[in-house]
Amino acid sequence: MQPAPNFGARLPRDLAFRCVLVCTVLACILYFVAFVTPNWIELKPEMESTFLRLGLWTACFKGYLHPEDYVSKAYYGCWYIYYPEYYYIRSWLNPPWFYAVQMLSILTLIFLIIATVIVSRLACHRYVSKRRIEELPANLKQLKLCGAMHLLASCAILVQIIFVGLNSLDRRWMPRPDYNRLGFSYACACFANFASFFALAFTVIRFVGKSEEELLFAEQQQLIGEDDAETADKFAAGASGIDKKFTAARRPAPPEDSLV
Repeated sequence: MQPAPNFGARLPRDLAFRCVLVCTVLACILYFVAFVTPNWIELKPEMESTFLRLGLWTACFKGYLHPEDYVSKAYYGCWYIYYPEYYYIRSWLNPPWFYAVQMLSILTLIFLIIATVIVSRLACHRYVSKRRIEELPANLKQLKLCGAMHLLASCAILVQIIFVGLNSLDRRWMPRPDYNRLGFSYACACFANFASFFALAFTVIRFVGKSEEELLFAEQQQLIGEDDAETADKFAAGASGIDKKFTAARRPAPPEDSLV
């Protein structure tokens, strides 16, 4: 009987896991760039306006005067949104939906970092430590957790890009939206969403492929077991027949009737 194949030992070497690793790292890097750069919405190069660009945490102006600012202060340069410089216009600059986007961005970054740590740890067993991953439930649970993190991250990023994309056209929030465009930070978030979704898809493929392999192996083992049982029955039957013949051969002949 052939030994059972060790599916867990092939975990970091199969194509699906490598795709999960690449997509996870790529999604984490792209979203980190989108998280820290102030170019979600930016002024078109050919336009002139007092608004320059806006990120999740930074807003840049060039002499901007808010119509409802009773102190009539002109804003210049790039400042952190929660810095006291923007105290008088913060309710306009950071509406509730944008605050929700900021909170989602923090959670998304945490999800992607956790996923990156998990796949990096699993990959190090093979590529750095040169050790084989045994069939341990902990490894499979970690890969499932990685898939869950990507599911949450992709959903959160999708909500962010939808809200920012739609509200970038809102004149009540963004001054002269026809002068603006979605910047490269927004593009990085979109690509990070695709990478996270593909990582989730490859994680599912990894488990589907593993389940098919285990099912095929179970069927093979069942067939081997049936063949072994049939062979054993035939052997037992043959041995029983030989024993009966041997017993009959050794049995003494009945005595002949004597004539008186």
